[in-house]
Amino acid sequence: MVTASPPPDRATRRAVDSDFVGRERELRELGELLPRHRLLCLVGPGGVGKTRLATELADRHGELGPVTVISLAPLRAPGLVVTAVASALGVRDRPESDPAATLLTSLGESPQLLVLDGAEAHLAEVTEVAEVLLAGTSRTRIVATSRSLLESDRAYSWAVPPLTLPDAISTPTAVAESDAVQLFIARARERVPDFRLDTADLTVVGELCRRLGGLPLAIELIVGWLGTLSVEEILEQRTTLLQGGRSGGLRAVVEASYGLLGAEERGLLPALSCFSGPFSIDDAAAVTAIPTEVLVHGVRGLVDAAWLQVRRDGLRSRFELPETTREYAADLLEPADQAVVEQRHAFHFTDLARRSEEGLTTADAVSWRDRMSGAWPDIERALQWTWDHDEIELGLVASSALWRWWLFSGQLAVG
Repeated sequence: MVTASPPPDRATRRAVDSDFVGRERELRELGELLPRHRLLCLVGPGGVGKTRLATELADRHGELGPVTVISLAPLRAPGLVVTAVASALGVRDRPESDPAATLLTSLGESPQLLVLDGAEAHLAEVTEVAEVLLAGTSRTRIVATSRSLLESDRAYSWAVPPLTLPDAISTPTAVAESDAVQLFIARARERVPDFRLDTADLTVVGELCRRLGGLPLAIELIVGWLGTLSVEEILEQRTTLLQGGRSGGLRAVVEASYGLLGAEERGLLPALSCFSGPFSIDDAAAVTAIPTEVLVHGVRGLVDAAWLQVRRDGLRSRFELPETTREYAADLLEPADQAVVEQRHAFHFTDLARRSEEGLTTADAVSWRDRMSGAWPDIERALQWTWDHDEIELGLVASSALWRWWLFSGQLAVG
């Protein structure tokens, strides 16, 4: 016999002490996916906002059934996921009964929307419980959040991106309307009710949010310094401010995400920190000296774990590390390895600069313009390396070849 006694107000959402900000595009896309996929997994690194997005999504789609949010983070021993789900639903264990069977009997054919938050530490168990629930019921839906992919063919995985960011040349209105800046302003006003930004401050906040990679946790942590430091001082000291404090800092969250990566991804990530902008598989192969057929699997693993963001560039993909995680990855490089990686990076991008002189005159000139535009931060870094390491001839050859790119891009003054 099964006894179900739901606790009071069991089904709405986990309590939060601040309003949800932004993410309207993401919520629309996920809102279209949720009715079609009974197991939807929001994947991303720590601090990207998976939990708040999942709970907001569930809260907006209560028509799919009562919502129950189960945090798996407190579970320390194995075998407790099914018990945690049952407990959250008010289903009482009986010693002589299988917990999963008891849970299925309780759920029956009633609609349910379960949010399993923090699945990364219990992937096998979460997968098993999800498979049992979906196979044994027809109206249960599950939204899981995880730093790693669920091991289930039923799961539709969706990478949670950082918040939208303003471009460096955005107008003040565009800066203010970006999700990252909106979050900063909202949290700032919760902390300092009369908080206001003039145009100059708004520009600084936009730059700060870009430097933080649009990570919600980083923005929320950094806002805590308002009232102690000015916006300009926070921008200058951002790295130090995020490394400690009562919360443990963003670095502790990033370290936990890093620990969940496989050995191949952990070995690859530090070398990728040398890129200043988006890079291709060919770029990564040149810098890491890893054969492409091996490298692509490591890159895919980092994309699946949402450490790398993917940019579609015509028929090719480019990849990018947000600045906050790039800084963490750079700290993992041993000095000797860093020297080798930076040299490969400089040689690769100065060679790209040299080849652009002819490439921009060919029938493939449009692709070359796009390539140079995306690679420009790394070309600049490579030119600086030639100066710092007394590779003057290499720098001069690359610089002289760039005249055509500077002409096409309208950057003659820079040239």
